[in-house]
Amino acid sequence: MFPVRKQGQARVEAEAGLPLLLIPETYSDPVGVGEMRLEPDGVAQLTDFPVGDVDVVDNCIDWDSAKPFTGTAEWSADRKLNITITSEDGSVVIGPYHPKFSDIVWYRFGMSLCDDDRVVWYSAAPATP
Repeated sequence: MFPVRKQGQARVEAEAGLPLLLIPETYSDPVGVGEMRLEPDGVAQLTDFPVGDVDVVDNCIDWDSAKPFTGTAEWSADRKLNITITSEDGSVVIGPYHPKFSDIVWYRFGMSLCDDDRVVWYSAAPATP
């Protein structure tokens, strides 16, 4: 059994098919920017991906504080599969789509915005190693 803080990360690594590339869905409102590559062992490569101030209780990002970040970051996931990416310039929380009456969908990830009911959506696809 994995320690509690590692359970989510191990599940993401086992089920999402890492490495995984996340790119913005163009019909989302608001439309996301940049791209993120989730690698095994808690490494994320971000290219112009928004990071900023996060509310860890509500698992959302303050969109007004978000700014593009390019570089290497660390990621971890909790038991609810909320993935927190932490960079030197800020953080972001993103997670796989989980319809109410269905299993988790690993090809679509959402980033909730604080003080707003909107979600910024990203499509996920296997990345080349």
